[in-house]
Amino acid sequence: MAVHDSIGDFLTQIRNAYKANLSSCLVRHSVLKEKIALIFFKQGYLSSCKFLENSTGKWLSLQLKYVEGAPALCAVTRISKPGCRVYSASDSLPRVLNGMGVLVLSTSKGLLTGFEAKKMKVGGELICSVY
Repeated sequence: MAVHDSIGDFLTQIRNAYKANLSSCLVRHSVLKEKIALIFFKQGYLSSCKFLENSTGKWLSLQLKYVEGAPALCAVTRISKPGCRVYSASDSLPRVLNGMGVLVLSTSKGLLTGFEAKKMKVGGELICSVY
């Protein structure tokens, strides 16, 4: 039985593109990937996020951001995996890099950052952490 983790693959593609010092990254489109990419863009880890559609399918074009030659995104870690889901209540959400990083979680209100989830007092599945 094979288990496919498309979100883990998406995060790995971004991580590898930053390690290779690429200016952009092209990944397969899904609604969840698009929402994660928009959170990364709003938090300042990506320069832009564009939706593309051609004869081969739907794609996300991600423009990577560098600050003085260094990647804006240092590390991205998948928390909840297909084999081991991780959930947290709003009052016990973990802090990423003592508040300097971003926690992405899936809630009943949609995909939110840890800060937004605490503010709205909702918990959910921890998707990934970024710093």
